[in-house]
Amino acid sequence: MQKNNKHKATIVLGCATLGYLVAYPFHQNTVGGALTSMFSAAMIGGVADWFAVTGLFRQPLGIKWPNWLRTQVIPKNRERLMQTITEMVEEDLLTKANIREHLERYEVDAVLVDYLQNHGGKEDIQAIIQQILQDIIMKLEPEEIGELIETLIKENGEHINISPLLANALDWSIKNGYDLSILTFILNELKRLISHENMHALIVDSVENVIDSYESGMKRRKMANSIIGNLSGLDTSEIADRIQDAIVNFLEAMKHPSHPVHSRLMHYVHDLPGQLRSDEKLQQKVEHFKNEALQRMNISSPIAHWIQSFQQTTAVTMAEGNVQEWQKQLDSQINQFIDRFEKDRKQRKALDNRVKKVIYQLVDTYQPRIGKLVRMNLGAYNDDDLVRFIEEKAGNDLQMIRINGSVIGGLAGLVIYLTTFWWV
Repeated sequence: MQKNNKHKATIVLGCATLGYLVAYPFHQNTVGGALTSMFSAAMIGGVADWFAVTGLFRQPLGIKWPNWLRTQVIPKNRERLMQTITEMVEEDLLTKANIREHLERYEVDAVLVDYLQNHGGKEDIQAIIQQILQDIIMKLEPEEIGELIETLIKENGEHINISPLLANALDWSIKNGYDLSILTFILNELKRLISHENMHALIVDSVENVIDSYESGMKRRKMANSIIGNLSGLDTSEIADRIQDAIVNFLEAMKHPSHPVHSRLMHYVHDLPGQLRSDEKLQQKVEHFKNEALQRMNISSPIAHWIQSFQQTTAVTMAEGNVQEWQKQLDSQINQFIDRFEKDRKQRKALDNRVKKVIYQLVDTYQPRIGKLVRMNLGAYNDDDLVRFIEEKAGNDLQMIRINGSVIGGLAGLVIYLTTFWWV
């Protein structure tokens, strides 16, 4: 673009010069005189403006002109020019007040919501988070992660007093109506424990010990036990089965509010948080149980196996281009979070205030450095670089001065000739 206007200005000046040379032989008649006056004024205006524009950057025609002609204006006033630009940026354009005023016109939360709603923001966030999680998951070393998690739990678990945590969890559960769920969970776990085959073997051993203790080597008692066993058709294994069934049925019955033990258990659940906070013996038992559980803990292998299986499933799903269930749930959670943010005006305003507060702090800290930064960058230019930079940015517009000088000069010359012609 710069060369385009420069060429235009040169062509206009050339046309004015050529027109003057052609018209001058006829300057004695009216038309010839008008054209001569017009082209001569256009030529003079074009040459004068060429000299002025060129003199801003360098010596016209490479001649060292007198100082009063003011050539090489930019190189000679380099320091003053840089100081003026620095002061303009620092004191007029980018003052703290101006920056604050412009920031107050914008709502950061509105810009964010517009991006999320209308410019694919939700999809971008989902894709970024999914990609980050996939990269993390696929780069995990299952065995190392399993051992790390187990080590962290064991090392930190010993220093955590679990009684207050349990008390707080129970208080929250009772407050939110989960006390019955807690009791049901405990009873179900007890049922599962009682129904286990190891418990069956333990009951069989207990029954056999009771029988042996009862007989105590007495023949009559052995005979009686034999007769009773033959008549009932039960052995110790079947007796253990019936004991297990009886206990399981009893635990199931305890779930119903009408059961006499149910109310006592509910009362115990309600009192348990207070006991966990005040009963030192109970606290010691809980901590002892926790420490024993930590010592017996062996979760590194299951965790490693789960991570490995998850990695394999993720790899297969990615290869097939499908979406896993966890990804769908993650997208759903992200959408819910964004929807809540869009509807919660209070939360949006809080975000807007926080972001602006951070920006204001940055402005207060770094605004005084803006002028130094501008001057430092301008100072990196030598005279030739500065001239070249300004010519690249403004040279094309400055060349229009030459064109305007030729056109306006030509019109002025024509008007002067006609005025003097009619006046005389």
